[in-house]
Amino acid sequence: MNTQEPQQTTLGKALLMNAVGTAIFGLILVGAPIHEWLGLSRALVVVVGALLLAYAGLLVFFARTPQWLVPGGRTAVLGDAGWTLGSIGVIAFTDVMTVGGEVALGLSAVFTGVFAYLEYAGAKELS
Repeated sequence: MNTQEPQQTTLGKALLMNAVGTAIFGLILVGAPIHEWLGLSRALVVVVGALLLAYAGLLVFFARTPQWLVPGGRTAVLGDAGWTLGSIGVIAFTDVMTVGGEVALGLSAVFTGVFAYLEYAGAKELS
């Protein structure tokens, strides 16, 4: 039986680190006037930023709630993998963003891909 607090497990730490990075990126999207640099509308950038802030809150909930730690970690793996694959698809198959936007989206895909792996490994460790 695991007696650690959820946020002290590998999965909990990965979820919390992901939440911090996601919240920072969400705050940048909501608060900084970078939509032109990204090549996207201001409304879209703000909505995506707000959704990222909500997702960050959900990640914290998963990390701090024992009964939601593993199922939440698995959900986060799916969400992060989806973001990563979707980002690759946008970069590879569309021309909606500037080069700077594609670089930023590519970096976010790497970020979420790494966390998808860490969350997967952490959930597997607890299963």
